[in-house]
Amino acid sequence: MPTSGEIGEDRAYGRFGRISAAYNAARREFPSETVAYVIRHLAGNNPLVLDLACGTGISTRQLAAGGIEMVGCDIDPLMLRYATERGGARIRYAIGRAEAIPFKDASFDAVTSFCGYHWFDPARAVPEIARVLRPDGRIAIANIKAGDTLYEDFRKLVARFIVGELPDHREGYDPKRDFRAHGLRIVDEHSEREQQTATAAELCMQLQSVSVWNLIPDDRRLAASDALAEFCAARANGGMAAR
Repeated sequence: MPTSGEIGEDRAYGRFGRISAAYNAARREFPSETVAYVIRHLAGNNPLVLDLACGTGISTRQLAAGGIEMVGCDIDPLMLRYATERGGARIRYAIGRAEAIPFKDASFDAVTSFCGYHWFDPARAVPEIARVLRPDGRIAIANIKAGDTLYEDFRKLVARFIVGELPDHREGYDPKRDFRAHGLRIVDEHSEREQQTATAAELCMQLQSVSVWNLIPDDRRLAASDALAEFCAARANGGMAAR
C-alpha cells in the first residue's frame, strides 16, 4: 500500500493496483491490541487522524471503529476503490502520497501508517508528516515482523520466476532513525505477538497480495501460481498453515 508516487522502476513492484483484488480478499485486520494501543496514545480529544498508505482501508476502518474521525490516504486508486466500497462511518478517503500530502499545514492531530512506511522516501515524507500535524500531534507507525521463515521462503519461490535480483523494499527500514533525524521525539514503543492460521487456499491468496508477486512476468504467472499452490499445500500440513 505505497504512497511513494513517482517511484523508480526498481520499486515499481510496490504499485498494488495489479494485486488489489487479492489484497482486498485476503488481507486480515491488524491485531486488536495494537489498534487499541494506538487509539489510546492519539493526541487530543476527538482527534482527526490521517492514515497514510491506507490501501483498502483495513487500518482506517479499525481506527474509526474505535470512535476516531479518519482520513485514509493512498496513491493507488484501485486500492481506494475497495476502501470506499466498504465504507464506514467517520471515514473519508483521498488520493495522495506521503512525500506530497494533499492537505494544509497543521490539519491533523495524528498521522498513522500501518505496514506502509517502508514504501516512503523518509527524506521527503517525514517533513511532510510533520507539516500536516498540529502542535503536540502524534505519529504512529505499525509494522509486522514475521516470526517464522514463511516470507523468506516465499521470496525464494518468487525469485525462481523473475529475471535479475529480487529487491527488498524493507532494506534500511528504520522509522525511529528517520524521525530523530528530523528532530522528532520517540515517545513509546509497543509490540504484540499473534499467531495466525490459514488454509492452503487462504495462504495462497494472502501471498499473492504481497508486493514481490508483482515482479513475476505475465508469461510466467501460471507456472508461478502452480508452484505457489504446492508451496502452500506443504505449509498447510494437516489442513492449516500457522504463522
